[in-house]
Amino acid sequence: MTVLSRILGNFKTKPKTPEEQLADLAQLPMSSLIEIAVADESVAQRLGAIARLDYDPTLIALAFEGALTGIQQGARRRLAALLDNGLITLEQLSADGVEPLAQLAVVGFCEQDGWLERLLNASFDETLLYQIAIEGVSARARQLAVERIEDENVLNQLLKATKGKDKLVYKVAKAKCDGFRERDQRAAETQVEIAHLCQRVDAHSKRAFDPFFATQSAQLQAKWSLLKHAADAQATARVEQGLLVCQQTLDAVLQQQADLVAQEVAALKAVEAQGLLIEQL
Repeated sequence: MTVLSRILGNFKTKPKTPEEQLADLAQLPMSSLIEIAVADESVAQRLGAIARLDYDPTLIALAFEGALTGIQQGARRRLAALLDNGLITLEQLSADGVEPLAQLAVVGFCEQDGWLERLLNASFDETLLYQIAIEGVSARARQLAVERIEDENVLNQLLKATKGKDKLVYKVAKAKCDGFRERDQRAAETQVEIAHLCQRVDAHSKRAFDPFFATQSAQLQAKWSLLKHAADAQATARVEQGLLVCQQTLDAVLQQQADLVAQEVAALKAVEAQGLLIEQL
């Protein structure tokens, strides 16, 4: 080996360390980053490039296609960062064909609070909420999903599907189903009260007037005011007709009393007039 070759050999470029290679990614154009993210042999290099990608179909494909879980998670983290930074929106993801369950996988990586709630508050049907309650990766997502389900049949299905498998979802679903049963029981009790009130009004409307008639009529009217929102058309017609008869009875009695008072006043005036006439004589 000549002296010159030995000198030149000392100046050969040393291979860059992985850290240096990752640092170099910041200087590359987007086209080069995409190429590395898609096809580089080094997973670390691919992840480093993915972390710098702009929002485009390549990033979406990396997040939801392929079999490399690490690459998918890296792409989803990048989408989450873009969401956090306000560079993309959930509406944009939807417009670009990212399904709600896939969006759920993205918002799970978001650092800002509220993305999960915002996603679930969108116009999802209850079938999708059911699917999230069953398949959601995070307990928080499953809980929020079941809390938003209001269809009783869907909740009953969820109750059966999660029994012995998901204590959190099962507990929430059971509480809501118990609430429905209590609601139905209260509704049934209200119907019994309405039927009983119909009988009371019928009987009262057929009674002769007595000193307690007006008070009892007022009590029945007050009770009806509390129950009429739950009454069907037949019960409503029956009660209101009975109360009308009661009011007519009261009106008739009041009219009779007014007539008697008028007669007494007229008689008194007649006596007074007769007295004045006698005095004048």
